[in-house]
Amino acid sequence: MEILKARDRIFSGRYIPSLYYKIIPHMEESSVLGSKECNNDWKYIRGMCHNWLFSIKAVKLRNEVRERKMIEMVDYLRAKEGKIVRLRDIVFATLANSMSNMMVSRNLIDIERECKGQNQRLMGFVETIMLDVLGTPSVVDLFPSLDGLLGFWERKKATKLHQEFKSLWGKVIEERREEKCAGEAPSQDLLDALIDNGFCNDKICALLMEMLVTGTFTSCITTEWLMAELIRNQGVLHKLQDEIENTVDGDIKNVSSRHMPYLQACLKETLRLHPPTLFGVPRRASQTCTMNNYVIPKDSVILINN
Repeated sequence: MEILKARDRIFSGRYIPSLYYKIIPHMEESSVLGSKECNNDWKYIRGMCHNWLFSIKAVKLRNEVRERKMIEMVDYLRAKEGKIVRLRDIVFATLANSMSNMMVSRNLIDIERECKGQNQRLMGFVETIMLDVLGTPSVVDLFPSLDGLLGFWERKKATKLHQEFKSLWGKVIEERREEKCAGEAPSQDLLDALIDNGFCNDKICALLMEMLVTGTFTSCITTEWLMAELIRNQGVLHKLQDEIENTVDGDIKNVSSRHMPYLQACLKETLRLHPPTLFGVPRRASQTCTMNNYVIPKDSVILINN
């Protein structure tokens, strides 16, 4: 806990394998989770994301989008009554479309075709970034002498991820630039703000991908495990259903989860039993320091168990 509280400023930098900084242009200065230190670039990008995605004003403005995507998911599940549905796919498609609508005002996935290749490919891409890039130290960084043996495969993987970045967002960004040049696109979402502030395509691709990954992966995994545990524990399921029925009086939009403590307890227990990742995003020591009589050198990678 000393790392997270008393020494948070020293360990506020994040770590991703150094190879990605070399392969993906502008990765360091356009990343919130991949920044080596909390510099001015990091503060500026974090502020933009807060203003356009996470502030109270932004959340209220996008309530209609999230509500519409939830209704689409419920309607789809209702139409599939009696059939087998891969829950992770439909939850991921809903979350991905909610995030993409908040960022670029369009869907990424056709929810009616959620089991097709497009969704599976994007899910695999998101899992690779979350687990291999943001969640795992590079063996080559830890043992530079292995670069000749393992470096080729890591470079190949990093290059493929960069190509996926560009194929997913490149066309969307170019279309928006053309619309703005023609005077057809007023500033109304994160993509407009990034273009208006002079961000190049590579910077925008990296940031949009990062927001998509962090906004879908953990929620998708947690929802799937929560539903599995509720089905397995019928007593818990009935108690949760009773709480929701007693709390929600016709209009669920006006109900806060603060008024449903048992639902919150179920979510916390799911995260305890099934953490989406074993570790948080690795941290980097910005300077040499001493903790509990142990010297931690500058640029050390710090893993914190979830």
